[in-house]
Amino acid sequence: MTKGNLLGAILCFSILFSFSQRGGGPPGGGRNMPSNGRIFGTIVDEANSEPIAYASVALINLRDSSLNGGLTDFKGRFDIGELPYGPYKVTISFMGYANHEISELRVHPRSVENDLGTISLKASSQTIDEVEIVVDRPLVQTSIDKKVFNLDKSLTSAGGSAEDAMRNVPGVDVDIDGNISVRGNQNVTILIDGKPSALTGADRQAILDQIPSSAIESIEIITNPSAKYDPDGMAGIINIVLKKNKLQGFNGTVGVDYGYTGQYNANGSLNFRNKKWNVSSSYSLRNSTASHNGTTSRSTFFSDTIQTDQISLGNRLRNSQMVKLGADYSISPKLMISLSGSYNISERGSDENIDYKTFDSEGVLTDLYQRNNSDLGQNDTYSVNGGFEKDFKKKGQKLTSYFDYSYRNSDGESLFNQVYYNIDGSESTTPNLNQKQLDNDFNTMMVYTLDYEHPINDNVKMESGFKMTDRLIDQDYTFYNDSLGGEDYQLDQGLSNHFNYNEVIYAAYGIINWKKKKWNVQTGLRAEQAYTTSELVNTNEQFVNDYFSLYPSTHVVYKEKDTRSYNLSYSRRVNRPSHRSLNPFVDYSDPLNIRYGNPFLRPEYINSYEIGISQYTKRNVYNASIYYRDLNDMIQRVKTVDSTGVGNLTWDNYNGSQSFGLELMAMVNYQKWLKVNASANLYQTITDGSNLETDLSNNAFGMFGRLTSTFILRKDLDLQLSGFYRAPMRFAIGQIYAMYSIDSAVKYSFWKNKANLTLRVSDVLNTRQFNIYTSDDITFEQTSLRKRQSRFYYIGFNYRFGNMKVGDDRRRKRDGGGDGGFDDGGGLM
Repeated sequence: MTKGNLLGAILCFSILFSFSQRGGGPPGGGRNMPSNGRIFGTIVDEANSEPIAYASVALINLRDSSLNGGLTDFKGRFDIGELPYGPYKVTISFMGYANHEISELRVHPRSVENDLGTISLKASSQTIDEVEIVVDRPLVQTSIDKKVFNLDKSLTSAGGSAEDAMRNVPGVDVDIDGNISVRGNQNVTILIDGKPSALTGADRQAILDQIPSSAIESIEIITNPSAKYDPDGMAGIINIVLKKNKLQGFNGTVGVDYGYTGQYNANGSLNFRNKKWNVSSSYSLRNSTASHNGTTSRSTFFSDTIQTDQISLGNRLRNSQMVKLGADYSISPKLMISLSGSYNISERGSDENIDYKTFDSEGVLTDLYQRNNSDLGQNDTYSVNGGFEKDFKKKGQKLTSYFDYSYRNSDGESLFNQVYYNIDGSESTTPNLNQKQLDNDFNTMMVYTLDYEHPINDNVKMESGFKMTDRLIDQDYTFYNDSLGGEDYQLDQGLSNHFNYNEVIYAAYGIINWKKKKWNVQTGLRAEQAYTTSELVNTNEQFVNDYFSLYPSTHVVYKEKDTRSYNLSYSRRVNRPSHRSLNPFVDYSDPLNIRYGNPFLRPEYINSYEIGISQYTKRNVYNASIYYRDLNDMIQRVKTVDSTGVGNLTWDNYNGSQSFGLELMAMVNYQKWLKVNASANLYQTITDGSNLETDLSNNAFGMFGRLTSTFILRKDLDLQLSGFYRAPMRFAIGQIYAMYSIDSAVKYSFWKNKANLTLRVSDVLNTRQFNIYTSDDITFEQTSLRKRQSRFYYIGFNYRFGNMKVGDDRRRKRDGGGDGGFDDGGGLM
């Protein structure tokens, strides 16, 4: 048992032991009678017994007319405490339902706790066909193991891609290249609607580019997932929840966004729902063009000092179309089957010119040439998924089973042309070097899951499940050279590469949820057997790595008061080497900075601990978390420079690292017209790379924060400003300099809130860029600055039509709205 596992086991058992020692008894026991009371209960829909979230519970003290109250959570529950003794009038309301009133309820020493039980609200027949049902969700919601960012509240994401949406999520950082990190760590698993897909087999940038923000309902950040989730992702899980229509009858939406530089998005959806059927369809189109530039200066110190300067200019084109179709059918009130599918086609194109200049130790120009790179390609992705949900007579007992198959194919052609010049700038007689690369990639993923929930009693619930994942990745790169400059390409077998990767994982898990008074404890264990095989087809080399692992998890919530709760969690997770980091194929697109993978990489394991506190007031919410991560066999990029000045970038396993961090979040409603959401993350990482080189060990501090202010200028007019700052950060062989940016947007709603017009400017100050310094203090030092076009101007229009009556939504949990069966103790952020 490793140190991390031992600490995790001690944590689980010590929590359970300390709880058992607390004893119990009814409130008010003993001589000191409590001076305050408590009223609690559950609100459901009378028609289908589904819980009603965000219902308002108002308590009016009949003695002094003072007002107290709160909102129901996702399970329709409310719990209002710290009430002075006396008579109260209770009014329960939610838009579209008739109010429920209790004319008088007394709180006194012999009736301190008042359980109102389950209260059913009846749909208001007088207004339900005329009133649009709108749930005003907050920008950020927090629960036991995740934070949910509701995209409809982020005006500064309108008209952009999933990358723009990610830039506005608290606790998430997206760098200039689209690399995503959570709490300073890029080892994040990305799910779409709670499931992996062939999209996630591509690079992260492709995922972000192919999904328009208009298709996203919310983004969930799960930093310490339970054993029910896959253990992949050292920093946790980002779940992109796509929009699903939950309204009865026939309805739909249309929208379009346009940017002045040729950026545009369009989307539309149609939906029909009744008691038996829910049929949905959607279409989205996205086109994006952007320029980029960069400079690099490198000095190498061997027998002589050589300085190489690079200046690059380029453009990038991305466009994609996505179609989704789905249907649910309720065979009976307790059995539902579903089938859905999606198709995505995207095209990519880029061109880049890089000027190279080389100087000797005296600063004299010795070499001058230009390299032109261009790339064209197309990706096709489709997925099919379906399954069933079976409810039993016992409340909370459920069996669900789903399958998912996804396929992605990518074809592309890359051209490289190198032109040599004399020192005076005239074209050299040296023949141009032409190179061409053809690539054909495809990957498939098949997933099958079976999950079962069984409540033992009102306080104990068990969950278990099985999952099988089969992923196949096939990458075929063919490289051609023309050393005479006449476009007479010859196959280069040495640089051509065909790489296959197959991964099959069998997993089973078990979870126990235990609730008692103010405590809520969940503990679980996941077991996985992984079979992985990678193959270099050209050389007939195979690399096999099979491994078995256990992944325990524990979550604890203690609700001290209605206005304060504490949470503590532990989980063990894994980061499996990606096919890109394993593939030894050498990328020569930049001959001075070549890249290749390492087929001998081992998985890295992390033991993650977190403790937090949430404080609620009538208007504000505050959340603070302290986290610690102990990482073994850390997978890290390693860069070296040879005597000719060529940089080599690959991957290797460090001994490990340790991270400490503090995350702060707050939602403050200063006035009815101003809402402020602020978040900050401070962390320190100690890296041990002494198994490779002594100077690869490092002690680094990082910090980033985000501030979003929403001004409600009028009932139909909102203004939003969002700012981001990331402090300078050191790493093993260098430093990343500070970065900051500001986004702004304004939204005007009209036609009875069925339509809105949005104006948005991204990166108002045009400051978003990536500036980095690297050095090994012996052989080289390098400074690089890269900037992508980031200041865009958008205008967008959206319109909703059809029936606006909210219907039954049994799909919420399956489509990413669930939280692993442990959502008690949550709050609003």
